[in-house]
Amino acid sequence: MGDFSSSLLIRSSDAKSVAKELIQFASKDGYDAHDDTSVDHEGAAIAIFSCAGQWTVVLESEACTWDADESLSKKLKTSVVDLSVHDSDIWTYYWYENGKLVDQHSNTNMHEYFGVDTSLFDDDDYEFSEEEKDNGLSKLTLNQRWKALKKGLAKGTSRESFDAVLEPEETVGGEQGLGEFLDLVGLPEEIAYLCYSYWAEDQSTEELKLERVVQFTES
Repeated sequence: MGDFSSSLLIRSSDAKSVAKELIQFASKDGYDAHDDTSVDHEGAAIAIFSCAGQWTVVLESEACTWDADESLSKKLKTSVVDLSVHDSDIWTYYWYENGKLVDQHSNTNMHEYFGVDTSLFDDDDYEFSEEEKDNGLSKLTLNQRWKALKKGLAKGTSRESFDAVLEPEETVGGEQGLGEFLDLVGLPEEIAYLCYSYWAEDQSTEELKLERVVQFTES
């Protein structure tokens, strides 16, 4: 079995404000927050890092940020990118600008990967949400995606390198594919390898500075 991870990239150098907003989201869902540097990584928790001078990285356990990506982007009026790795096979992102989803990506069709019977989507006896029907694949052309994201990519990122990451000649799985995407954004590829067990290891690196660890318990 491979690794699993879920994290958020927030274009903000103010990690304290990001933490405050996430704690408020958790509170609305009935969770209390407290700082704990010796956090049990099997519980609901977030580790907040500052990175590259203009980004905050939030590493989650149990994918526990309560679908905060859209709301956080809208509240902070900035870019928020929701990242995930599933079993070191699938890597995905959902990119929000000021609360609006501008692009999404999966390196594979998740319906096919998980064996979803998509014929049921057209069956009137079943009711499915748009999220359940979503296979993670962008509905935009590659050119539209480039126009949507290029301002958020690292300076000097070429269209050629962008195309190679999002539509590679051969499928690139998990952490490697996500790492190549992070390179387009100008962020360290090591973020792609931060799995749920990361709290068992030394948390700060040269490029990632740990700012805060918050654990959540049900009220």
